[in-house]
Amino acid sequence: MIGVYIVGEDDVTRHVIYRILSYCGAGRFTVLMELPARGGEIKNKIPNFNQLAMKFPVILLTDLDADNCAPELLSLIHISEP
Repeated sequence: MIGVYIVGEDDVTRHVIYRILSYCGAGRFTVLMELPARGGEIKNKIPNFNQLAMKFPVILLTDLDADNCAPELLSLIHISEP
């Protein structure tokens, strides 16, 4: 079983992550910890999440309510891609 950390802005986004995990591999993933953070907090904590992701998978879900498009948001918060 693969242990993952999840990061979501609210209960809804964390629930979506759980649904994706169950759809993609029911029983293959276990959530080690939920790391709730609001949108602005997520952007500020990206370096911490990237550091954690060097040891464990981190699944982060945020919305685009304050941004024009996903590529623009990714460039602003500098998420490392594998």
